[in-house]
Amino acid sequence: MFNTVERFASWVSLGLVVSPFTAWAEWRTPAKVAVDLATEIRGGERRAVLLLSAGVGTACDGAASDLKTTAKFDEGSTVIEILGYDFTPDPRRPEDRGACPAYLAEARARVSLPNFWLKPDTESRMTFVLGSMQNVYVIKRNGFRVELHPLKATTVLASRFPEAVPGPSSAVKTIIWPANVGRLYLAGSVESGWDYQVALRAFAKANKMMPADEIHKTLKDDGPTYLGTSAGRHGASPEPQPPYRSSTEPSWRRGLPYRSL
Repeated sequence: MFNTVERFASWVSLGLVVSPFTAWAEWRTPAKVAVDLATEIRGGERRAVLLLSAGVGTACDGAASDLKTTAKFDEGSTVIEILGYDFTPDPRRPEDRGACPAYLAEARARVSLPNFWLKPDTESRMTFVLGSMQNVYVIKRNGFRVELHPLKATTVLASRFPEAVPGPSSAVKTIIWPANVGRLYLAGSVESGWDYQVALRAFAKANKMMPADEIHKTLKDDGPTYLGTSAGRHGASPEPQPPYRSSTEPSWRRGLPYRSL
């Protein structure tokens, strides 16, 4: 009996020592969430994906888990419920934390949109449920291009950055690029304000690459120093990397999903 009491007293004593430094996760539901569109490869096919993010404070405050969601797909509509996230506050006192980055921390989630549901040349109703609020969008797929347009959105807002969420919601879009389409970059030193499209198209055709907008008009996504093309004689290529090169020789990347900041 004495040994049992002694062990219990030791356990309580240890708990008193440890507890001030123990952080317990708390469940939180965000007030607002940003939603953006991107693409991913899943099951050997490229498909559209929703990127959800919620600001959770600064990195000094603690750490957040992934944003928990559920999704139900029906013919012509889908309902995505945003449940919340676990947040673990930093258990240390502010004066004990030392230097701390002040960037905004986020809780994030990805919701993949199957191609059998998001078919070409269709539009569907998409409802985001956050707490008691329903945010209604229309998602449209025209050929390879996908656009998400708000109809009634107050707490789930189309935006690339969660810190921009308080602003009005606008449309976001992406392109579901075919596997053999990439981006021809003109890397290195270029003259600001010049449009190199004519030169890029000539280079592409000379190297048996077809400009993407000649494959399908919805693949047009050209800029003054890059051009979407088929793989041509380059064949398969690695996943996209920023085109850091020292010369102005055009370089091909399977880089259309790549988006520079």
